[in-house]
Amino acid sequence: MNKITKIYWSRVNLILETEDAVEGDVYFVKGDEKTLLKAENNKITLNVTNVSCGDMIEDGEFFFEANGEKLTVCDALIPELDDFSRIFKYRKDFYALLVDFGIDSEKGLVVSVDYMMKNRKYKKNSRMSEGKGVFGKIKTFVKIAVPFFLNVVYKILRLIRQKKTKTVLFYSENGNEPIGNLKFQYEYMQAFPDIVVRGNFFNLHGENSLMKMVRAVVDIAFSDVIVVDNYVSVVNILNLSKKQKIVQLWHAGVGFKAVGYARFGKDGGAHPFKSSHRKYTVAIVDDEKLIDIYKEVFGASEDIFKVYGMPRLQGYLSNERIAEVTEELYNENPLLKGKKIILFSPTYRGVTADDAYYDYNNINLDEIYSYCVRNDFCFVVKMHPFVKEKINIPQGYSDRIFDYSHRDINDLIYIADIMVTDYSSCAYEFSFFNRPLVFYRFDKLFYEYERPVHTLDAFSSQQYETTSFKDLMTVLECLKNISVNDRFKAFIQRQNDSCKLIADEILR
Repeated sequence: MNKITKIYWSRVNLILETEDAVEGDVYFVKGDEKTLLKAENNKITLNVTNVSCGDMIEDGEFFFEANGEKLTVCDALIPELDDFSRIFKYRKDFYALLVDFGIDSEKGLVVSVDYMMKNRKYKKNSRMSEGKGVFGKIKTFVKIAVPFFLNVVYKILRLIRQKKTKTVLFYSENGNEPIGNLKFQYEYMQAFPDIVVRGNFFNLHGENSLMKMVRAVVDIAFSDVIVVDNYVSVVNILNLSKKQKIVQLWHAGVGFKAVGYARFGKDGGAHPFKSSHRKYTVAIVDDEKLIDIYKEVFGASEDIFKVYGMPRLQGYLSNERIAEVTEELYNENPLLKGKKIILFSPTYRGVTADDAYYDYNNINLDEIYSYCVRNDFCFVVKMHPFVKEKINIPQGYSDRIFDYSHRDINDLIYIADIMVTDYSSCAYEFSFFNRPLVFYRFDKLFYEYERPVHTLDAFSSQQYETTSFKDLMTVLECLKNISVNDRFKAFIQRQNDSCKLIADEILR
């Protein structure tokens, strides 16, 4: 297949150079419309001001087609695609034509064209001009009316509230129960006698979302401190009082995949000015080395960060807890006892919880099962909570391959001898045990283009990266002689006072 190896601009001409000489006609394609382009040898030219017969390029998404196939880009170009974008200003810089580039799931080159107007009120989150058609305008109006209504409710409640005992609200929109850092800190603070501790945990993507949001506004209005562990849309839309404190206990110890402002300009990125990330008064991190990463993620100044550790890791490496959880897992499934265990825990693909998925076609369970039988392993699958589709384990493989997506990842780490992940932050917790860590990134180039990643120091002395299933199996073959008895030989001890330090900060 012929590939694009070079992209550059000459004035208003976009020029693509291909690996081999182009044979036949080349088309610029949008939907069912095709425009014939000039192609000579291995060079294709597109004039954005004169695409065909004096016509300016239209807005929308386009791709290139040669010999009935999409033109793809070579791997080396993928990380550089954003560098080829161009902005053409016109009419006294009030309008602009934006041409930028991307790739689809098959690595076909995509050209996105947008005509844009200067936003003189760029600090406001105005949406009225975004809706198209009657239903679009109605939808946009609702998006403006709901935040306005919630802010009115919030301000009225703040005026009528009676200041008595200090109230701390633990809040999450990602499930009906607190988990991880939020859960441990919430339970820890229940014992404090001189404060009111409340919890509001719900799934924003479930039913009656508006009523849940109204309830959240009520709870926030009557609270002095709001403790969260993720991005929260209510905090995003409310104009909170400066007397309130917002404490962020980020749910992950550290993340490869960029979130928040580290993802700005990509799908799912934060609004430049209107985001809950900019409203935190305190942000808790596990290690001083992570502050620079979270400064970028939250768009925040360094002085809000406190290195207090993670509540969910308090006592995480205690011998008592390890023994208790290990025995519980073995009693639940005796087939795991005495076996070497591979913990497979990748992150999701997609932009949000609504479209999250994992492509199971990149895992060959036949080969995994054969490996497990030959080397006395079990293969434990722990999918990201956003991934709704379960892995399909053939009936004959159920004595070696298990789906433990319902369990806490931190419990499963206790019994794992090898972790196979990709961009999941669970690698951070696993690194405390100094066991083999394998990064299986079958879509590395595409994933890291769509979602930039942070560069992190090595987690373990036994760390491997693979980009194909064949290479993954090769690495696992090299690790087959590990010993179950060595699981806890070199784990790292940690401080056990993070909950207290955070409680002191909350009550300060």
